[in-house]
Amino acid sequence: MSSFTDPTAAAQEHFEVMATHLPDLAERYQQMSEMLQKKLYHQLTVSILDFVSTPDTTLRTTPEGTSSYLALYDKVVLAVDKKLNQLTLARIASAVAESLLLDAAQDGAAARTVLENLLEKRGRLGPSA
Repeated sequence: MSSFTDPTAAAQEHFEVMATHLPDLAERYQQMSEMLQKKLYHQLTVSILDFVSTPDTTLRTTPEGTSSYLALYDKVVLAVDKKLNQLTLARIASAVAESLLLDAAQDGAAARTVLENLLEKRGRLGPSA
């Protein structure tokens, strides 16, 4: 029996949950899910960046009550971060951190954690990242 686990399984589940939870954004979540399933990482990166760049229309809360952007980052982006363009990954992380700062319930610690995590990843990926 194999001990292999698909790191994108949780990401796919996240897309399904969010599409059900937010019917008005279901089509966008389904498109991103299809891109991930087909391993279209460039298109997925561009789509996620576009998604997190429009907080007026796409920033919501998850069924657990957390930021939808933070959940997208934690469950999807981090699952495939090694496959993504590193500059675009930084732009996505920046947009997620900024959205957390806009949330009155947040104290900035979550935004700082997102950005610190990005710096740690850069250290593991090497100086070219």
